[in-house]
Amino acid sequence: MKSQMTKRLSVLAAAVITAMVLTVAGAFQ
Repeated sequence: MKSQMTKRLSVLAAAVITAMVLTVAGAFQ
């Protein structure tokens, strides 16, 4: 159960980081 929670958090963090990178890249274009 704990490992599933950690996995979910890591996936969520990856999605947030990807969204931020795309936003910054879009702003600089």
